[in-house]
Amino acid sequence: MTDEEQRLARLRALMVLDTEPEPLFDSLARMASQACGTPIALISLIDAGRQWFKANVGLASVRETPREVAFCDHAIRSDSVMEVPDAWSDERFRDNPLVQAAPNIRFYAGAPLCMTTGERVGTLCVIDHQARQLLPAQKQLLADLAQLSVQALEMRERAIRQCLTVRSDAEQALARSEHRLTAILDAQSELVSQASPDGRLIYLNPAYAAFFGCRVGDMVGRSLYDWVDPADREAVRRQIAHVLATGETTTTSNRMSSPDGQARWVSWTNTRQTGPDGSFLLHSSGRDVTEHVQAERELAHSQALLERTGAVAGIGGWELDLRSNTIHWTSQTRRIHEVGPDYQPTLETALAFYAPDSRPHIEAAVREGLALGQPWDLELQMVTARGRTIWVRAVGEVEFENGQPVRLFGALQDITERRAAEQVRKEVAAIYEHTTDFVLQADPALHIGYMNPAAAQALLGRPWSPGEVWDIRDLMPAATREQFSQEILPALQQQGLWDGRSAVLRADGRVVPVSHLAIAHREPGGPVSRYSVILRDISQLVAAEAERERQAGTLRSVANAIPSRVAVVSPDGRYIFVNHAFARWIGSPTQPILGQTPQAVLGQAEFERRRPMIERAQAGEPALFEFVEEGPAGLRHIAIEYLPLSTPEGERDGFVVVAQDVTEARQEQARLELQAMTDPLTQLLNRAGFERRMENHLDAHLSEHLAVLYVDLDHFKPVNDTHGHAVGDALLQQVARRLVRLVRPSDVVARLGGDEFAIALPGMASLLQARRVGQAVVDALGQPFTLPGGPSLQIGASVGGVVGTAVRSSWPELVAHADRMLYEAKHGGRRTVKVQAVD
Repeated sequence: MTDEEQRLARLRALMVLDTEPEPLFDSLARMASQACGTPIALISLIDAGRQWFKANVGLASVRETPREVAFCDHAIRSDSVMEVPDAWSDERFRDNPLVQAAPNIRFYAGAPLCMTTGERVGTLCVIDHQARQLLPAQKQLLADLAQLSVQALEMRERAIRQCLTVRSDAEQALARSEHRLTAILDAQSELVSQASPDGRLIYLNPAYAAFFGCRVGDMVGRSLYDWVDPADREAVRRQIAHVLATGETTTTSNRMSSPDGQARWVSWTNTRQTGPDGSFLLHSSGRDVTEHVQAERELAHSQALLERTGAVAGIGGWELDLRSNTIHWTSQTRRIHEVGPDYQPTLETALAFYAPDSRPHIEAAVREGLALGQPWDLELQMVTARGRTIWVRAVGEVEFENGQPVRLFGALQDITERRAAEQVRKEVAAIYEHTTDFVLQADPALHIGYMNPAAAQALLGRPWSPGEVWDIRDLMPAATREQFSQEILPALQQQGLWDGRSAVLRADGRVVPVSHLAIAHREPGGPVSRYSVILRDISQLVAAEAERERQAGTLRSVANAIPSRVAVVSPDGRYIFVNHAFARWIGSPTQPILGQTPQAVLGQAEFERRRPMIERAQAGEPALFEFVEEGPAGLRHIAIEYLPLSTPEGERDGFVVVAQDVTEARQEQARLELQAMTDPLTQLLNRAGFERRMENHLDAHLSEHLAVLYVDLDHFKPVNDTHGHAVGDALLQQVARRLVRLVRPSDVVARLGGDEFAIALPGMASLLQARRVGQAVVDALGQPFTLPGGPSLQIGASVGGVVGTAVRSSWPELVAHADRMLYEAKHGGRRTVKVQAVD
């Protein structure tokens, strides 16, 4: 026997390993801690692969550590106290995990526990987190306490042995019986154990210990939960508590920690037993089921993965057992058919889902498979349970046994979207091949990989050959190459898209302008994989734009040259053009006005005056109004016209405002109107003027008092016949002046024609007063008329009149009545006044 084997045997003989703490040993450790002034003191026993603490001060919940990291394993090789002042600087311990991590040992001193037979079974040691050294007296006291600990261990051993020697014969017989039972259990391959209610192992067979890479003695006394995987520990505690509480035998599986650090599954059968003292014990029998659990999990994972993969790819599986004539569909197959999870198909109903045009193909494929073993892979149309028509890829084959078909199986994939995408690609390819636009694709190095016929004919002058090597920049003039480098390519790399104008070189050497759309294709997060370019020859468009710009420039020049004020307002109510006349009127340069609203430019008051017309123009209705404004040249008449604009599609597109100075026109119009209503000889109103004055004076609805006198000259015709028309005209002019002097400024005097005159007396209600006016007329015109440079003439006049009330529409009745009164006056004798009142 080696020294180490003899030392371990002596340690076993002490029967102290894995026992509960005892006050005597705890006191000795506490005394060592106090004497040496350290936070930690231990009575450590060095087992084969561990150091186990019989007493522990300062390391709560730590019962043991591996022997390979134990300082005490070094201390038991010394005859005296081993001291490590600073573990960080000691090559033996600086990399020790107990130094680098908890409990962070910095100082250690250990006195060996040397038995009276010479074996060193452990140490009494003290530990600190600070570097230090013990005083000689402290070292000696530590050694003395170690010796006391040895004496306590040997006294404990003797007391146990004395108890064992007094066993009764019955107990020894029971022990022999238990030994035989233990031998039987020890021989079993299953994991067998017995534990106290708190989980402390009382018995375990070698298979149990070997499963965890331990020896039986190393595990007895320890908690079975120490080997239960932490994730399952609480569930195991609840299960064991249930067994102990109810006496029910249960079989469960949980994970246990194996020596390689991997969790292994064990199936346990747990039974409640009663101990000699009547207390409950837990009997457990287990077997390793890790491979079985992993196989089940892998199968379930594979099935779930297959379902998920099928769902993502749109692929479902199916199987037809020919012996039982039953069909099995996966969940994805049911989803493709749009049936419920409980739907159970038959061969007939499964085939019936195929569209009428597709059904003969699938039926023929199944017949050939059954007859010849030929697999099939078809793309067919199907009508789902919800009536949707879809495309599916149907794949299947037949399984044979002894030359007879026994099973059909296969897969079904919904390819509706793929077929639609393929159709779209075909249509797009056809568009590319036949469009007059230039379509190109290039790789990341800008080498052209595709060029449609229109592009090839225009840019190369011949068909495109896929093997050709062209750089897309070879088709650009110098200016476009610069634009491509500085603008287009950076935009593609950053935003993935560029849309604008550039130019290309045609095969005949001409540079033509093009609309230029470029797209950078890339996978998410990846680099550019290719570029697509669509070019359109816009030569005619550019020429048309230039012509439009030329015409617009001409129109601007014309608009700026005319004196009228012209402005264009956009649909959002802002000036987009004003001519020079408008800017001069506003008193501002043209540019600051553009972009502003009429309200801001005109001012609130002027804007409010024009608001109704602006709103009409914005609603698409022309509007025209005039107003008078005061300027440097005095009052001016301004006519403003609002003309709505429309797009070619008929949408409203703002409006144009044209303002013109119409002062001269209005003055001429007034002159002409006055001339049309004035007798040129007497400068009195003529008949039209008399009628206009009466209509303007009278209210449309409210009656007013009015007297009307008709005057006819007596003996006027002889004047013309005797003296000529010039004298007659001069006489008429003097008659007009005498009549005007007889009436009020508010009264109206008019020459109705020839030698007839009319006088309107607004507001006169008195018949007597009207007759007085009529008499005054007769008297005034009866006086001689002296003409300049001519003879003195004597004429007279007759007056007929009426007094009444009238509105705008009824005054002609009074005039007609006055005319009749004149007729009566003339027939009653010359120089007569005939005035009558009417209701």
